[in-house]
Amino acid sequence: MKNITIFLDEGHYNGCPGKRSPKFEDGSQFFEWQYCRELGKRIKEKCDALGIKCLRTTNEQNQESLSERAECINNLYRREKKLGRSALMISLHANAASNGTWGSATGWEVFTTEGTTNSDKFAKLLCSIFPTIFPDKRLRGHKEKNFTIIHKVQCPCVLTENFFYDNKEECLWMQQEDTIEKIVDLHVEAIKQWVEY
Repeated sequence: MKNITIFLDEGHYNGCPGKRSPKFEDGSQFFEWQYCRELGKRIKEKCDALGIKCLRTTNEQNQESLSERAECINNLYRREKKLGRSALMISLHANAASNGTWGSATGWEVFTTEGTTNSDKFAKLLCSIFPTIFPDKRLRGHKEKNFTIIHKVQCPCVLTENFFYDNKEECLWMQQEDTIEKIVDLHVEAIKQWVEY
């Protein structure tokens, strides 16, 4: 097993403008920050059970900028390197495409920065596992874009977009217990294989 630490960046902060579904008929909404905290909590619990060191890095006390969040992770990474450990960062998100209204986009995707990096290997690993857990769901694939959080973090890192919360049907499905557990299992299985590789 690799001597590796997993960092979990849980997308956005409580109250972040946008980053929520349109309202349902009962007035309720899906909040991306809340969903990602739940994913992160469960991923960490399963990593802990496997003996894999995993740290949740999002600071709930402050509305940190993406650059500040990246620097926090880099500081942790430097600390882990001094301990002889490598690291992998996963930034957890949920997707949207319709600018505040219900839309029709569906599926799951993963981003790395532009160009060939070690991060690409983990992204491809996630994509290879996805059909075994979600055989009937759309895999949008591995894409490259220099999002701030993955562009500024110095260790291998990916950003996962875990389905579309502005697709009404998909948003309801995302919140089912079975779906949440499968999303968690997708990440944990990839982490397990990465650590054991």
